[in-house]
Amino acid sequence: MVDKLNEPKWKNDIVKLIWEYARQANLVSNGRLPEGLGEIVRDVRSRCDRCGKSRKRAKEDSGLSGIGVWHYQCCWVHTKTEDYCPHYCLECHQELQKQRPHEVISV
Repeated sequence: MVDKLNEPKWKNDIVKLIWEYARQANLVSNGRLPEGLGEIVRDVRSRCDRCGKSRKRAKEDSGLSGIGVWHYQCCWVHTKTEDYCPHYCLECHQELQKQRPHEVISV
């Protein structure tokens, strides 16, 4: 598994733990996780980076169809340990907008 730089450290740490468990339990086949663990990794990576809310829950909470968890280029994180374009739910991004108003760019 290659370290994924386009995600926050907490997500990357969880994914590393899952891969380590799978390797120790001899569950990795052809460089892939078994279906159940792969689903967990996909779920972790799709959640809001700030609150951990799932895409489905974020969509329900926003009350807007099609709005779930988005990449926000305007909130790019660049530190010594992290460099990524965050996944935020609408609520978390709006909260960050209150703290630091900025032009919104999402992809």
